[in-house]
Amino acid sequence: MRPLVRSALPPSQRSAQPTFGQGRTMARAERIKQLSGQQRKLTAAQFGADQSLQKTLKARSGLVERQIGRLQQGD
Repeated sequence: MRPLVRSALPPSQRSAQPTFGQGRTMARAERIKQLSGQQRKLTAAQFGADQSLQKTLKARSGLVERQIGRLQQGD
C-alpha cells in the first residue's frame, strides 16, 4: 500500500488550511447556526399564537361542555 500523499510531507510543509471537506462542514455549521437562530425567532412567535389559540380553545370547549350539560338535563 502506498502512503497517503498528505502524510508523506513533513509537518512543516503541510498546509494549515482545512481540506475541502472540512471547509464545507464549517460552512454548513454556520448555516445551521443561522437557521437555528431564525427558528428560535419563529418559535417565539408561534408560542404567542399558540397561547391565544389555547385560550380560544378552552373557552370554546367550556361552551360546548355547558351545552352538552343542558342537553343532558333536558332529557
